[in-house]
Amino acid sequence: MLDVLKITYANSSIDEMMEHFAPPKENNTARYRKFLHEFTGVKGDKKVKDFTASEFEKLWKGIERWEGSKEGSVIEVFKITQTRINKNGVIFSFCIEGDDWITKNQCLELANKGQVELEICTSHLGNTYLRTPPKGTFQDALDNLLDKKHKE
Repeated sequence: MLDVLKITYANSSIDEMMEHFAPPKENNTARYRKFLHEFTGVKGDKKVKDFTASEFEKLWKGIERWEGSKEGSVIEVFKITQTRINKNGVIFSFCIEGDDWITKNQCLELANKGQVELEICTSHLGNTYLRTPPKGTFQDALDNLLDKKHKE
């Protein structure tokens, strides 16, 4: 989720993001937006890329709270060294130690076995996604990639 927020929704406000992230036909979007504004303390049209570190943390924690996500257990065995991101900013494959590229589904299987430093999260709608632990080595690598991309 962190990479989606940092890449896909970087130039969006909470209101703009919620129209796509939690569309009205599937959610009570107005209530969700109100909750995130109150939870983060962010008012108006401030873009996600301009959030302070504290506001950004409150954003993803607020989404987790709303979605009912539960933290998984993590046992680091393989290290994710690179990712491939599609034109929508979504990770679709992962490189584990060296040159072995795996799909998202393969990575989910490894995460389910506790063999990568990723947590499996499930929203209250039943959607499954991978999340980096906030202070993990993969998150550090992703942050470096994002910093590099923003400088280009």
